[in-house]
Amino acid sequence: MIRTILLFISLTSISLTAQNHSFTSGDGSQDRPYQIENWQQLDQVRLFPKAHFILMQDLSGTTQGYLNYASLTANSGLGWQPIGNKENPFQGHFDGNNKTITGLKINRPNESFIGLFGFANNASIENLQLQEVVVTGSNYTGTLIGYSRNTQSASIIINNTTLVGSSIVGGLIGFQSGSLASTSACEVTGEISGVSSVGGLIGKNYGTINSSSTDALISGTENIGGLVGFNQLMAEFDVLTLKSGEGEVNINPNQTTYEAGTSLILNANPATGWVFDQWTEDIESNTNPYTFEINSDKTIKANFIKPSYTVTLNSSPGTGGTSFVTVSYGDSMPEAEAPTPDEQLGVFLGYYTQHNGEGDQYYDANMESTQTWDLEEDTTLYAYWVNFCEGSPCENEGSCINDQEILTFKCECPELYTGTRCEYLDACVVYANANGGESPCVNGNCVSDDGGIRCECDEGSACACCDGFNFPGFTCAAQGKEPTGSFCLDASEIADMALLDNDNSAFKNYSRFVELRQRFMINNLDDLSICYQDKLKKIREQLIKSN
Repeated sequence: MIRTILLFISLTSISLTAQNHSFTSGDGSQDRPYQIENWQQLDQVRLFPKAHFILMQDLSGTTQGYLNYASLTANSGLGWQPIGNKENPFQGHFDGNNKTITGLKINRPNESFIGLFGFANNASIENLQLQEVVVTGSNYTGTLIGYSRNTQSASIIINNTTLVGSSIVGGLIGFQSGSLASTSACEVTGEISGVSSVGGLIGKNYGTINSSSTDALISGTENIGGLVGFNQLMAEFDVLTLKSGEGEVNINPNQTTYEAGTSLILNANPATGWVFDQWTEDIESNTNPYTFEINSDKTIKANFIKPSYTVTLNSSPGTGGTSFVTVSYGDSMPEAEAPTPDEQLGVFLGYYTQHNGEGDQYYDANMESTQTWDLEEDTTLYAYWVNFCEGSPCENEGSCINDQEILTFKCECPELYTGTRCEYLDACVVYANANGGESPCVNGNCVSDDGGIRCECDEGSACACCDGFNFPGFTCAAQGKEPTGSFCLDASEIADMALLDNDNSAFKNYSRFVELRQRFMINNLDDLSICYQDKLKKIREQLIKSN
């Protein structure tokens, strides 16, 4: 019989145990099929393409899930999504249990393999009624199945279907193919239209038909028939190739059908990062290429797998951490522990394909994956250590420490020095030494900043050195002072102060300010309410005189 060679992917993620579903009864086996009671459960048949199912309730527009799965508004106006396709055909058993599906809508004029089932291979569907079904598709369009290969369809009744397609359009099945394909005890009524190979029962048939009939209005332009649009039986065979994983399958010679005894060569070509594992279905072998003689229709699957590679993590000259990981091509690097921090060695900055940070990096300093694995072999990665203290970056006898947290060095500075490299005098210490332990920040904390002094002022103190007065209308500008955040003393003044005694004029301005503030300090809030105006006037007069 004439068959068509088809190449499609069998997704490894779809299995009987790996999918979430809403079936409440059955386990998908022949003895305990999944029981279908609503549209959502019917939709989930696609999750288990090799399982057994039984319809327990009639499904219609009032059944739970109709709007989401089977109406004209479902799937963004495309209607029902056919079960099975070229990449993942339905290969199980569906028992309609003499129940009725009413009102199914499909509106996919630009898609092929359209029907309740889009693509069925080595499957069986029986004891089902469909009525008031409206289907629009392109090629391989049928009410029940778009493309039926080696599938048995039995006791299917379709009433008042409205079916529109392009090429290979049938009231029951679009295309029936395969030496095991059969249609028996099926009936169709309705309107079926297409362009070529349009039939009331089957659009294009290379299988067998028994005890079936149609009473439908058929329209088209080429190969039109009340029962079958195009029918042909030939003593030739076809090969259906499937694949699991990523790769390509070539067949030589590449023909639609083959005479018995024809020698064929199958060649599996894995994609980058994948390897060929074995042939399954009608052939079981790990030989590639594989040569055989055809004497019947064949379904052959090429199985590709992603191998795992061992990646050794060499922490030398450090110690500790994860010693090796396993990873597959295209995957992110797995979780791993960093080497033990070692201040003497330096800072750990990640793992590279070469020593001294050369080559490609796959782990950063925090052991986060920096890229997906793109090597097809076992590999060693090398830890990259950097001693940031090399060359003694800390000045003024400061102690250098490699810091893994900040990924650089830090300096521990001796007294009188501060800064990232101990390059500045500690201004607050210098000032205190030069002023009997006092601070220029009367109402706040002294902060050494780039060798100078700024003040962190307490609440209510407005000026740079925190010696402003918190009176309404009494601003820093009125006192001739800079606002909070400005330098109280810059680095040059501190440097002079470190060399001179307490008579140094560099800070006499601050002494005058402190004295002024102490002279007019108000400690009693009651006094403020009694003599507020008088004291404020005196403060302003005194400021004018002092300036």
